[in-house]
Amino acid sequence: MNADIYTGRKADLLTYATDAHTLELYAAYLTDEYAHTADAGLLRHIRRMQGFLGTLNSHGLEAACHINQLGIDALLTDICAVATWSHWKHPLQKVAHDTVPLDIEQRGLLGSDDSVDGAMLFIIDAEHIAIVRHQDAATTANMQPHWDAKK
Repeated sequence: MNADIYTGRKADLLTYATDAHTLELYAAYLTDEYAHTADAGLLRHIRRMQGFLGTLNSHGLEAACHINQLGIDALLTDICAVATWSHWKHPLQKVAHDTVPLDIEQRGLLGSDDSVDGAMLFIIDAEHIAIVRHQDAATTANMQPHWDAKK
């Protein structure tokens, strides 16, 4: 699977992804995407991430992981994918775009992300992280958010 390969430490990325400023940027990004998206699958993904973000903001990382570790790990993966795609300041340095095998042992910053839509984050080794971006387009569009924004 094609991925962007970065150098960086998992601990630094986890600190970055759970930082209050990063979470504010991400929340604003989701709100903007929701207002400008007609794809039903992407709208579902955004609502799902907003729910996980609410849990993280309300409870903190440790308690949120006790509530839903899979969801929080998917959220952290999405935050990292959005940050690197949007060129926000982050602790990673892109070194390549290459193919990565899907049998890498750790997926997600917490090691439990099993989501198949959106992004995938792989911990290759102590200094390398791969991010795969994948989003299937829906066959129908939900135009309601677009029309609501025009009002």
